[in-house]
Amino acid sequence: MSLRQVGKVKAAHGLSGELFIIFFSKDYSWIGEIETIIILNKAYSVLKIAEHKDGLKVKVKGVSDRNHSESLIGLPIYLPEDFFESEDGDSLYLAEIEGFLVIDTIRGELGLIKGFSSNKAQDLLLVSYNEKLIEIPFVQAFVEDINHDKKVILMNLPEGLIEINDE
Repeated sequence: MSLRQVGKVKAAHGLSGELFIIFFSKDYSWIGEIETIIILNKAYSVLKIAEHKDGLKVKVKGVSDRNHSESLIGLPIYLPEDFFESEDGDSLYLAEIEGFLVIDTIRGELGLIKGFSSNKAQDLLLVSYNEKLIEIPFVQAFVEDINHDKKVILMNLPEGLIEINDE
């Protein structure tokens, strides 16, 4: 089974072993579908999950006290790779476009998507451009087309957006 790192344990929450987890994406529309998370190399069954501040509160089977949850702080969280395959008509998962080429309608080819970030307002694409990573907001207003067959995203970026990464 192939895994993808999606976040990390940020803190312990409460006395009963709940974990406060931050995820790379701030879209939590999928949380009801999670049955298992992997922390480091161990799978944990999810008993309860809820949005909390800028992350999620998660209660997992096998972590029953604060000391145990504190011992997991800083560890990466993984989910199975196949969890990130959207159905036709669904919103896509960011992982599905990693490695896609970003082309701007004015500047032409910018580079490949190397990863993702967030500024709390929106998801950001981390794109290799002129030997450095730049952040591009992944918002509907900028996306012209996504071609999954060619692994290309055509974007219409506002003037100055690329240059702001130099500041």
